[in-house]
Amino acid sequence: MKYFLFFIVLFLLSGCDAFKLKDLGGYGEPCFENGLCEGALICIQNVCSEGVEDSDQSEESDQSDQSDQSNDSDDSDESDQSDESDDSDTVEKETCNFGELCWKVVPTQQTRCFSDTGHIDCPEPSESGFGQDGSYPPFNERTFENVNLSGTYFVHDTVTDLLWSKTTTDNLVSFSDAGTFCQALNNSGAGGKFNWRLPYLHELVSIVNFDAVNQPMTDGFYFPHIKKGKYWTLTKLGYENYYYVDFSGKSQFYTDDSDTGQNYATCVSSDHTYDTELKFNRWNEIYSGTDTMVEDRLTGLEWQKVTDYSTRLWKDAVNYCESLTFAQKTDWRLPDVNELHSLATYENEPEQQTTFPGMGSDFYWTSTTNANTIENAWVVEFKYGILKPELQKEENINGIYTICVRNR
Repeated sequence: MKYFLFFIVLFLLSGCDAFKLKDLGGYGEPCFENGLCEGALICIQNVCSEGVEDSDQSEESDQSDQSDQSNDSDDSDESDQSDESDDSDTVEKETCNFGELCWKVVPTQQTRCFSDTGHIDCPEPSESGFGQDGSYPPFNERTFENVNLSGTYFVHDTVTDLLWSKTTTDNLVSFSDAGTFCQALNNSGAGGKFNWRLPYLHELVSIVNFDAVNQPMTDGFYFPHIKKGKYWTLTKLGYENYYYVDFSGKSQFYTDDSDTGQNYATCVSSDHTYDTELKFNRWNEIYSGTDTMVEDRLTGLEWQKVTDYSTRLWKDAVNYCESLTFAQKTDWRLPDVNELHSLATYENEPEQQTTFPGMGSDFYWTSTTNANTIENAWVVEFKYGILKPELQKEENINGIYTICVRNR
């Protein structure tokens, strides 16, 4: 019993300033208050680490090839967004509204272009079909790094600042057992962290590679433990239904939280704070003549406020946005799946998973092709906030609409 009490006291003291005054800045130890570490060590989520090993860098040729496609103008766009200081009613956020993402939109990693039936060379800007996901380079790098914390390797996402465990359940488990799996990491203080948990939906979707074919839809070098199957998230629909992410690419939906619901589990450590009471004026409406744009202060993207409710085919939706003149702007495009999914905000209304002004609970095209089934494109539906990969590009029997986006 005395050993148990000693452990509890030690754990509580670890959050106190007095306890942090010693053993700071060394390998596997907390960072100094200024975020630095001793010598060449780097601070990763407040833990001092050696960072990326040389062997990791040599095996990342595919990663670097993709990042080379970023250009200087994209970097300047990003810096312009970060310098934003708009109206006084804008709240600078240290936290996120519950159900939102806590970062700018991550690239889908889809760099190839497709017709309705196969791969094609990416069209030139003046050609039909230009404007699909592969037509545009990513606006920021999609980079991960292997970090060694307290003798164990984890994956640090440099874009979202999430820390991922390189473990997953061997078998399908219930939601309750999935939570227990992550709690075991807290019990052992894995990586010096005590905030391991199941990921939220936006967090888990952020590591999906939408260009992956015939393999789990993620970066196999950094996430070799992820299987071609469904993984639990903490994002909830209703009282007992929890969303999952399917790394086989067959579905993104929700399942029932019961003993009959069985999925895999992987765990994340995050210093992002999700605040259910936070009030943030995310949407800024901009008027231009009779047109209204909506600026997303969270991501920096600008959107049409309304759709024309025309049920186009996928290629026509791509061409429509590319040729659109709206609010005196001509650089509109069809959003990729991560951009459109960023509009989803969960655990609000039971059948309306977005707070975007005027957005209906409908299906909307994305510019992202289903790389495993090329005749299909990814669609986002806002009644339940789901990503659907099985709708055919050459059909529109589900009432799929079009909304366009541009970089501010």
